[in-house]
Amino acid sequence: MYDYFPEYLIRGKIFIAKGLRELRGRKGGRAEGRKGGGEDNSVGQVSWLIGLFYNAYFGKMNVKIRKAVARDMEVIHKLVCELADYEHGLHRVTTTPESYRKDFEEKVFDAFVAEVDGDILGMALYYMNFSTWRGKMMYLEDFIVKESMRGHGIGAKLFEAFLDEAKKQGCIMVKWQVLRWNEPAIHFYKKYDVVLDDEWVDGKIYFE
Repeated sequence: MYDYFPEYLIRGKIFIAKGLRELRGRKGGRAEGRKGGGEDNSVGQVSWLIGLFYNAYFGKMNVKIRKAVARDMEVIHKLVCELADYEHGLHRVTTTPESYRKDFEEKVFDAFVAEVDGDILGMALYYMNFSTWRGKMMYLEDFIVKESMRGHGIGAKLFEAFLDEAKKQGCIMVKWQVLRWNEPAIHFYKKYDVVLDDEWVDGKIYFE
């Protein structure tokens, strides 16, 4: 397994610890002079309850990782647009759910999706590629989890499913790109045995 500790557990532990410190501090008499200390105790109680909620709810969240099917293309396209908007490039998106469905059915690309209670919350879209120096490899084109659900381990499950698929397909390596300013993404990838290479310059020619 990969060395990854879900942020929801860290957040839960932080809130619980903060709550306990507040409660112990009030009981220890540091709230002297404040009537009854009830208002201050509520701060610790709220922090403690929030921590329990994080660990109880997100810790039991049943995340299902599965291969995408044609009917998922509309949601996948929507997630791609969310990512493009985050990367300040939504105005450059010219694909549609229909074009995704057509290319998916022609096996141009494949994808994994992350589901919770039937709702798709993230996806990893990839395709086979080739390195003249190293051989068969898999390219991760897009990888996103809905903003409201980040930090709960869903991204790690998707990324690891992609890595496992590459190994099953006999790939010698995987490859992807990340924007230099996208520090949260870079921080995520550094949890793995990753090589971040800024030596190359991308080359593109658009036909339309």
